[in-house]
Amino acid sequence: FKWSEGEPSRLQDVLLRFDFADVEPVALIGSAVSLGPVAAEVGIRNTAVMPAPQADQGYVFVFALRGVLALGSRVRTVLDMERRTDGSISAQTRFETAAGSALTVGKLVDLVWPADGRRRALSSSLKGLFAFPDGFPGVNVVRALTVGGFGISWTLADPARLLDVHYEFFLQDVVQLIGPVTIGPLSSRVTVRNVAVRDADADTDVDSGAGAGNGNGKDDYRVLFDLKGNLTLGDFAVVSASLSRDEGGAIVAKADLDSAHMKTILTVRRLLEMVLPASEQERRQRQGRGLLTDENGYLGLPDGFPGASVLEKIRVGGLGFVWTDTAPARLQDVNFSFSFAEDAPVTLYKSLTLGPIAATVGVRNTVVMPDVPDNGYVFVFDLAASLNVAERVTLTTTVSRNSFGAITLDVDFSQYSGEPLTVDYILGLVLPDGLLAGRKRRALSDGLAYLGLPERFPGAEALGKLAVSGFGLVWSDADPSRLQDIFFAFDVRDRVPLLGPLDLAGFHANVRVRNTEVSPGGIDDGYVFMFDIRGTLAVDDFFSVDLQMARDETGSVEADADFHTFVQVGGKRLDVGAMLQMLVEDRLAEGDGGEGRHARGLFDDAAAFLGFPDGFPGQAVLEAFQLRDLGFAWSKSDPPRLQDVRFSIGIYNHPIALGTEQLQLTSIYANCVVRNTAVMPDVEEGEGRHLFLFQLRGTLLIGQVASVSMHMGRSQDGLITGGADLRTVFDKLAVGTLLDLIVPGRLGRRTDAGGADSEGGAFGMPAGFPPQADLERISVAELGFAWNTGAADGGPSQLQDIFLKFKFAADEPVTLYGPLKLGPILASVGVRNTARVPGAEDRGYVFVFDLAGTVTLADKLRLTLGVSRDTSGKIEAKGDFGTAEGEPVSVGELTTWLLPAGVLQQAGGGGDGRRRAVDPAAFGLPQGFPGADFINNVVIKGIGFTWTTAEPSRLQDVHWTFELADPVRLHSALTLTGTSLTMQVRRMDVFPHLGESGYRFMFSASGSMRVLDSHQVHALLQRDEVGDIFAALEYGLVREALPDVDALVTGLATTDGSGSGSGAPGGSYLGLPEGFPGVEVLGRLDVASLTLRWSGAHSPPRFQAATFAVKFAEEHPVTLYGPLQLGPISAIVTLQNNDLIPLTPRDGWAFVFDLRGTLSLNTMKLTLGMTRDANHTIAAVADFTTATGQVRSVGALIDSLFPD
Repeated sequence: FKWSEGEPSRLQDVLLRFDFADVEPVALIGSAVSLGPVAAEVGIRNTAVMPAPQADQGYVFVFALRGVLALGSRVRTVLDMERRTDGSISAQTRFETAAGSALTVGKLVDLVWPADGRRRALSSSLKGLFAFPDGFPGVNVVRALTVGGFGISWTLADPARLLDVHYEFFLQDVVQLIGPVTIGPLSSRVTVRNVAVRDADADTDVDSGAGAGNGNGKDDYRVLFDLKGNLTLGDFAVVSASLSRDEGGAIVAKADLDSAHMKTILTVRRLLEMVLPASEQERRQRQGRGLLTDENGYLGLPDGFPGASVLEKIRVGGLGFVWTDTAPARLQDVNFSFSFAEDAPVTLYKSLTLGPIAATVGVRNTVVMPDVPDNGYVFVFDLAASLNVAERVTLTTTVSRNSFGAITLDVDFSQYSGEPLTVDYILGLVLPDGLLAGRKRRALSDGLAYLGLPERFPGAEALGKLAVSGFGLVWSDADPSRLQDIFFAFDVRDRVPLLGPLDLAGFHANVRVRNTEVSPGGIDDGYVFMFDIRGTLAVDDFFSVDLQMARDETGSVEADADFHTFVQVGGKRLDVGAMLQMLVEDRLAEGDGGEGRHARGLFDDAAAFLGFPDGFPGQAVLEAFQLRDLGFAWSKSDPPRLQDVRFSIGIYNHPIALGTEQLQLTSIYANCVVRNTAVMPDVEEGEGRHLFLFQLRGTLLIGQVASVSMHMGRSQDGLITGGADLRTVFDKLAVGTLLDLIVPGRLGRRTDAGGADSEGGAFGMPAGFPPQADLERISVAELGFAWNTGAADGGPSQLQDIFLKFKFAADEPVTLYGPLKLGPILASVGVRNTARVPGAEDRGYVFVFDLAGTVTLADKLRLTLGVSRDTSGKIEAKGDFGTAEGEPVSVGELTTWLLPAGVLQQAGGGGDGRRRAVDPAAFGLPQGFPGADFINNVVIKGIGFTWTTAEPSRLQDVHWTFELADPVRLHSALTLTGTSLTMQVRRMDVFPHLGESGYRFMFSASGSMRVLDSHQVHALLQRDEVGDIFAALEYGLVREALPDVDALVTGLATTDGSGSGSGAPGGSYLGLPEGFPGVEVLGRLDVASLTLRWSGAHSPPRFQAATFAVKFAEEHPVTLYGPLQLGPISAIVTLQNNDLIPLTPRDGWAFVFDLRGTLSLNTMKLTLGMTRDANHTIAAVADFTTATGQVRSVGALIDSLFPD
């Protein structure tokens, strides 16, 4: 018996001692580890009589056992086991008295965790059951070591389950941690813990003999260890150290240098020289700021801290190591601690000083850290110190630097009891001089928006006098000498008006003043205010709710109410109508922006309230719904003005038909926004209006066959879209089934020539695609919707499109044309009601689609091809060469597959002037371009297709893009460089009404045109369907002025470089009549623009004409006849080779022109137009509708013109 302590003593324990001598050995861990015979002492303990702090658990069993432990068949030793008052059970043994063969770590591991599925849970690190960090001996070495101790502990559950197995051994090796720093020999204790057993519910009925792997699939093992040994610090000292790993996998080592006997003092410099690799030391020396710096200063400390000469002499007081929790664990940090003396305070910033300081600094290897940018070795630190503020007050503070280089100071106000520090005092202390008065850009605003707060908040006078309850600083990691953030906290206890009748009933504010010039955001906007406010939003006699409000670096202010804290006051109910009545200006019912609302406007319409489309409940119903959430957003103006009111509602008892009764939306949760665009930036004054936006989720009922979750939203441009993922539906819906349900009259049943049942043209797809019967059997993956922006009469949005998304199988590719095959294909097909498409012709329901698949070009090149059909029925496709795989394809290979043999060998150009589309030299390109033999070998870089709009659609055009590296000499005066070409070939047999066959080539080419080898300008060449080729020079991109008229005409009026043309064909320069300026004047005029044309009737096309623009100055009017004078004049002149133009006089180069000018006759002025045609006929017509001054009579005109 045993009695309790205290007076009078009470009976505490009744002890029974007995032996298990004749009982079978007890299996502790599987069958390999057993106990018996056993001598036991069991106690019944009354915890109620035990002194505190023992909890009263009534009567509990405690015991102490000693018995023979059998480990396998060859090792016997004595085991002691006990159960304590708290119910914990543990057992341990030492192997000094063991009988049989020596037990190694490997044998023990194999006994306790047999090599079956149970051990797989223990192999999460490279060292398996040992989990030692990188550098320690491998598994084979540790397995051969002799076990010196062994123990077991069980859970507190009843029955108790095996929790920990630990074993001890001695490691004779010395392990290198980093550089000359080593640890060893080591005494080691490794623990394998089944945390799943510990965390399991105590009621779980589990066999207590299940062992380390209980076979229930729920084991979760963690490997822990504790090592103790000698840490050798190079030639400086040998100290005791401990190394441990916790359940989370973190490995930490610690050594106390204060108690160590040092041969010489271990300074910061000497320690870092030991732990920093030589390559890292060399890199830092090259930076020129001292050996122990990184990019941001000595030890990463900001400017003002002691330099290297001081810090390198300070004695290190503590030392520690941290490894990563990855496998294998790699050394991440070497930490050391030291102190700065009190007599050398550090000036942090202006009048803020720090000292004395206790510092812990870490050398961190970011290379081995997951989820951290690789910055090599960086310094991190934590300092604890006293902060002196302008020699007025002293506060406790911490300064820290993280892996990214950010330095933060945080002041502890919890123990502070001195004079209050106000907001104004703190800002005046740390902000640049004059900033509070001068308001640099968006810095500190006026009284309406002090600290960046919205309208109606207290101004600077009130807030500036508040006492701060928190204070801190953050330095720029780009420049540690400059402050990035000043943050402080304060409390406002008075009510603050916020919006309409809504007040903030007191709040706590955390404010941050950020210098954006040095912040990482990249927005240099001077000093800006950011804040985070928490308070109570309240309306007297109505409601109160907790509110959080924040402003970010861009000036965006948002607030959200937490409706979990909502308190109703009085008998009123906070519903949509009440909220809008309080918050939205003038209720919008009286007009929006002054223009008034239509009878079916947003607010007053029974069907379009809050911007919802046709079918949703009207205003009277929705206004009665109770709010779920409430939030606000303010504009980025100064002061911020209310921009958005956000709220949430649930629509549960109003199923909504989406275009058809077979599609019903129910159980809707909607987030709504009322947005006032008038306060948004970049909106002209008077142009703003209120918009309703929403995002909702609900359940879509599809006929009687399926229900699925659906989302729907309205954006600021008024577009409403929605969708549902049908892959979640248990019974898959086929395309045909869905169309039967949702398309009125099943437009797919049309049998006319344009119907979807026509051969090969289901859903408007081109010939070659699977027929309708095949497509209708495919399962629909997604369902989508699009509404228009509202009916013409101002009514609500109507359902315009229903989209089905499905996939074509890869084993049935679609033949586009010849050897071009497409597949697998992901398609989105839309059924569009053109009657509801604004501005479109009403063609009833039509199919539109977007599909993407892999196209293979002659088994060589694979790339993604997108194919789309619009409302007009036009089908286009474009290949994405960014996704291309395989071998490049040349122009020649492509045309060989696409065109019948011999097309490129057809004769071109006929004497009858008919233009043939295909030129034997090079696809109809003008003279000077390389021939087909060369272009055929150029690699294509883009491809596309166009189909006819008739149903079924047939392939009409194929176009491909390639580039020419070499310059192209188009004419002796024209050279094209950097040429990008898009060739297009058109099949004429797909247009039966034209009665033509064969193929036509068109092209567009762009590049840089060099004119006269001295002036360069961007140019675009195009060949149209009939073979004419035009070139336009993009004058807005001219790098140099175009040549003057004389140089241009002389250069171009040649026979393609083989001769020179007349300087004044037709007897007058530019073909102008007598009286116009001559060659000397006109030749010096600047050319303002230039276009070129080649003859399509010749093969290859030859340079035919150049058109350019010039201006005659006003101060040099032209005398046409007698008193008639013309000026100023703008002229478009064409220099053309009549030899290449059918049905014109064949007399070489000639000028034609079209000019406009002001004609003067005494006091009368009017516009005159003058033209010259290919036959050299010049005609002029005056426009009397433009006449000003005294209009002449017939007689006066004759007298003026013919005075004799």
